[in-house]
Amino acid sequence: MNTLPQTLTAKTNSSTSFQRYFSNLILIIKYSLLFVILILFAGHESANPELGKTSIEFYNSEFRQYAQSFSKSHIDTSDNISKLVHDFYIKRQYMAAWTLNFEANSSFSKLYELLSSSYEFGLYPSKYSLFEIMILKHKMALDKQLEERINARVKLEYLLTYTAFRFMIHISCGYGNNSSENYIRFLEGLPSYLNFHLNNESVYQGIIELQPVNKEYVQLQHALHKYIQTVIPDTVEVSTKILKGNLVEIVKSLSRHGFLQYKDTVYTTDLEEALRKFQRAHALEASGVADENTVAELGKSTMEYFNKIALNLNRIKKDELSKDNYILVNIPAFQLNYMNGKGQLKVFNVIVGRKYTPTPDISSRIERIVANPHWTVPRSITYNEIIPKLRKDSSYLDKHGFIVIDNKENAVNASEINWDSVNPNEFNYWIRQKNSSRNALGRIKFLFPNNYRVYLHDTQSKSLFNKKVRAYSHGCVRVQNPEELAQYIIEDYTKGNNKKLDIRSIIKAKTTQDIYLEKPLSVFIKYYTCTADSTGNIQFYPDIYSRDEKALETFLSEVSI
Repeated sequence: MNTLPQTLTAKTNSSTSFQRYFSNLILIIKYSLLFVILILFAGHESANPELGKTSIEFYNSEFRQYAQSFSKSHIDTSDNISKLVHDFYIKRQYMAAWTLNFEANSSFSKLYELLSSSYEFGLYPSKYSLFEIMILKHKMALDKQLEERINARVKLEYLLTYTAFRFMIHISCGYGNNSSENYIRFLEGLPSYLNFHLNNESVYQGIIELQPVNKEYVQLQHALHKYIQTVIPDTVEVSTKILKGNLVEIVKSLSRHGFLQYKDTVYTTDLEEALRKFQRAHALEASGVADENTVAELGKSTMEYFNKIALNLNRIKKDELSKDNYILVNIPAFQLNYMNGKGQLKVFNVIVGRKYTPTPDISSRIERIVANPHWTVPRSITYNEIIPKLRKDSSYLDKHGFIVIDNKENAVNASEINWDSVNPNEFNYWIRQKNSSRNALGRIKFLFPNNYRVYLHDTQSKSLFNKKVRAYSHGCVRVQNPEELAQYIIEDYTKGNNKKLDIRSIIKAKTTQDIYLEKPLSVFIKYYTCTADSTGNIQFYPDIYSRDEKALETFLSEVSI
């Protein structure tokens, strides 16, 4: 048998391989075209009731047309969120954000999960249209009329975006009105921010990151998450009559509040310790005995405590505290927290104003420390306290180291003033207490600009720091161990020679000295009736100025809008 030449065989084999390759390519193209046709037919509403399972958007032009028309007809220039929604869809050229064809996408699922868990952030699910969202979602998926499904889809998109912006505002800035420049800038950036996280499929994380980052908020929010998992949700109060002396009901209440498992009604060491923990958490005497104050707190519903936690999270958001480098005085806690740039926290006991001379809320910056200060007495104290004492004892000023000065700080002879006929509206003098061991401000004061003539200072009445409730001042904040606080600030916030200053040596010299900070230190005097520590334990404080009832009423009315 003759054989083909090797070269011809090679050419013949090569030609055959090419023909096979070409035939296979034709088959691939045919099947590909058939697959595309099937997809296109599947995209027709009547052909595929399961539309939305694909990642291809078939109704883009119809959606954009309806969305643009809906946006123009529903924009409300008096509603900031409505304007944000309008701007959001313009930026994305009216492309759908939360849906694909007639199905919810993964960003929808993440947003809905976040809205549903809003309790964990001190927010209320009723504020976020969860029921309306699900109604529109089902209508979009199941309505028999294509036009109705497109309409439902557009409405769902807009409701979701409106709700997302509302939630973003609340999780960052809290409930209630805000007109600050920072708030307006925050709103202006939201459409681009949300679009960015939608494009990166990071909606959940992006919204979570809008929360405040200061320690007070972070710890209380984390503690709220723990609280929700620990307590038994309820809205019913138990009267003190039922609780008092009723061991079973006390155990049930401790169980409701997450301090004891409901398994035993015998007064054991576990029950006593649970009572002590509850009492400490509510700033009560930790006696382990269910006294009148304890049963009053035990009888409250867990929802009432949730509302208090939510209220204080809202307060913290409104206050815009610093992340670090600050002083925070929490009035109901009778405490001052000093946080420096190294993350070091120091806690000092303080005395605050009485109920009828309350310490005001202040946000300011400490500019200087004064060692061995004098005290210029506020007008209210002059009229209400010092002048009545002078009328009874003409030597009162001398006995307590006071002098009288005019508006130019020149000394005035007090004996030449007829104190019996002084008219507060015409009194043009000031009373000043000289730097001495009798000075009401003690040996140190910390000055910061404010409209109330309030400052932090030392005190002569050091025994009052032994009291549990320390509301005794005229409004200023008295600090325990102020020389220690002053030394921390000097070392952290001054430079050059000032950094080497020893505050105790200056005090011993008994000469008045101003120490100016190189960089002002933020100081916040605020009113928080609950806080949390780093381990998730919540501490409730007495509402010493009776602010919470009215604040909660306003807060909950804002939630219901």
